[in-house]
Amino acid sequence: PPAAASVWLNRVTFRGNQGDTCAAGYIPDLRWMTGSLLHDNAGPLCVEQGLIGNSTLVNNHGGGLHVDSVDCYNLQITHHTGNNAPALQGTVETSVRYVNFYANTVDMAGIQPAQRYQLTYQNPHYADPNAHDYRLTSASPRDDGETRTGGGPPDFPNPQLDRAGELRPVNGAYDRGAFEYPYGIAFTPAKGEAVVYPGDALQVQRQLGNPGNYPD
Repeated sequence: PPAAASVWLNRVTFRGNQGDTCAAGYIPDLRWMTGSLLHDNAGPLCVEQGLIGNSTLVNNHGGGLHVDSVDCYNLQITHHTGNNAPALQGTVETSVRYVNFYANTVDMAGIQPAQRYQLTYQNPHYADPNAHDYRLTSASPRDDGETRTGGGPPDFPNPQLDRAGELRPVNGAYDRGAFEYPYGIAFTPAKGEAVVYPGDALQVQRQLGNPGNYPD
């Protein structure tokens, strides 16, 4: 994007915003947005230029994203059914890569076929969408998407944490969307550091919970 682009967004949530066009927000000078969650807004997030990656968009009435000259990649875009609006509205300058569409009335519009790469149309099997828990589960088709290492601004991050604060990527590549699976397991001590001397053992105890609807 041009040097004037000045907005960086990392692991943010757009939720419940009201209005007509661009109800979720309007960003005319985005540099990049990553690891973010947009859900239950009255209308789409409108963005001019920049990059949007590693994010999840769910159930935004009137569409999820309206973009112009934006590179969209490694996204979950699902369950947009309001007003027959496309979940993703783009232009000929928009590219869409490694995106999963599901249960949208209209998946996308305005984006040239040559600008669409590695798209899927599978049920994401979110953990508990009724409770706005859009983490992935063992039932999710976790097609590891693209690890962004080039082609964007030099300061574009390869995120180390997902929207829930879990480490990513797992298995060397990012799961599509804002959340990585598996999650909730850490083997480092909760506080400080531990020293294990030769012949000794360190026992680490963790309590694992599953608040969703699928076995993990």
